[in-house]
Amino acid sequence: MSLLVRLGLSAVLLGAASCNKQGGTNTPDGGRGGKGAPVTGGIELRYGAAAAKLKQNGSIDMNTSGSGQFGQAAMEYSALLEFSPSGDKLKVVWSFADIGKLDLQGMFKDDGGGDTKSVLKEQGKGAFLVDRRGELDEKATEGLAENTARREHFKKLGEEAKANGGKPPAGAGAAQILALADAMIALPDLPKDPIAVGKTVVEEEQAETELGGSGVMMPTDTETKYTLVKIDDSGGQRIAELQVEQSTSGASEMQGGMISLEGTIEGSILFDVDAGLPVSYKFTRSTMISFGQNSFETTMMMQASFEKG
Repeated sequence: MSLLVRLGLSAVLLGAASCNKQGGTNTPDGGRGGKGAPVTGGIELRYGAAAAKLKQNGSIDMNTSGSGQFGQAAMEYSALLEFSPSGDKLKVVWSFADIGKLDLQGMFKDDGGGDTKSVLKEQGKGAFLVDRRGELDEKATEGLAENTARREHFKKLGEEAKANGGKPPAGAGAAQILALADAMIALPDLPKDPIAVGKTVVEEEQAETELGGSGVMMPTDTETKYTLVKIDDSGGQRIAELQVEQSTSGASEMQGGMISLEGTIEGSILFDVDAGLPVSYKFTRSTMISFGQNSFETTMMMQASFEKG
């Protein structure tokens, strides 16, 4: 599952979803909005295969409401990312370096006590495997040793909540933000095919997502449009600017009724073509989850910039 799809689901499912791809198609359309011949004269955007270290400076601002509940989360952070080749993929080991602004309200507020920032810095670390266009290898990532501690932390909190009759334990607020870390600390995915300046490629993806460990699978259909706005070489390096538009929809029958999802993502990516590294990204996501008579709406704004570590 791509970063953009994960971004569309993570805030609502709070990191509990896993994805099993059922296949997809990639349709370059040269900006015409339909299936067409492959783009000619385009450039292939790929992450570099060499070892590298980056510092990511980012922020997230999220609002969610529905069924008499609300939640607000605003966070500024920095993280260290270390890239190393792993066969035909890249392994990225990450950790939070600093937590700046942190404002949690409503369902994200940690009423159980505890130092949320300290928990985030202590547990905010892990690793993931991607191919050179940023596509996540979920199965291999799940088995990485760097992710074991965070999984055990979530398991412990769940056991404590169950023992206390469902009352959130200390650190539960931090856990909800940690559940978003896999979407925040990630590489923006790049177009599968070459793309020319001023042109658009359209990619379609079908997937199934498990809802919150319930065993219920939601089929989702996603369409992503990449437009290469320009390649700026005025600074001595070629920096590609990509505009991204995405829409996702899905529905599934659960005990008690039908659950459905509708979401959109809009944003931009700056990418260093020569170094094969991200420069920055900015995304705004809007999602509605409906279940029976209840519905939840979430808006999330995420942005990050990268510098060599």
